[in-house]
Amino acid sequence: STNATALDIGYDLSRNSILRFGAVRSDNTSKLSIGVSPQPEQQFNEGGLRFKLLYDNLDDANFPKEGRVIQLDYYASLESLGADSEYRKAEMNYQDNISFGSNTFSVAARYGRALNGGLSTFNQYSLGGFLQMSAYQPGELRGNAVAFGRAMYYRRLGQFSNPFGRSMYAGLSAEFARVTDVPDQLSKTATKNSFAAFVGVDTLIGPLYLGYGRARERSSVLYLFLGQP
Repeated sequence: STNATALDIGYDLSRNSILRFGAVRSDNTSKLSIGVSPQPEQQFNEGGLRFKLLYDNLDDANFPKEGRVIQLDYYASLESLGADSEYRKAEMNYQDNISFGSNTFSVAARYGRALNGGLSTFNQYSLGGFLQMSAYQPGELRGNAVAFGRAMYYRRLGQFSNPFGRSMYAGLSAEFARVTDVPDQLSKTATKNSFAAFVGVDTLIGPLYLGYGRARERSSVLYLFLGQP
């Protein structure tokens, strides 16, 4: 569980770009709810300054056909703001989309690493879950550095005129990742891969997916997922 307080100041650089700077303070507790664990309850205090630069000109938040996203994040954990330890971390996210008629091709990339010190369990980079290494459970891949890439294709199958949905899509995704606790060893870490197939509906309450994830060394995973991956 996490109890957090944050204050951010933002500035619109343009119609599609924002700059945000702020401070955050949180008290975190981790304990097993079901079963028995040899690990005791963990508590960790966070406090620091964060910076975000975001460019987003996607034409649709759920199933974009055109546009790109570029996001840069930086976080400095500071003992003077209540953190148990000091470290720095930085992350870059990128997404680009292009369409030809009803067919859309999308690529995404993510790179993040600790710049000094080790990250707490609550602030480590994580991957897993639908379209984020679909064959792995959410948060199963964790570490102090991450590199992720995804190539995706989806096609609009039809449009609706009822209040429950606007369009239906079917797609395929290929996902690749490296995750390690030693940032300087990221380039030497073995690459994990995952593949997914899905049908999605753009509903009034968000995108709804029925998906299937698979990796060579993993058993398959089925998804019924509501929301943005």
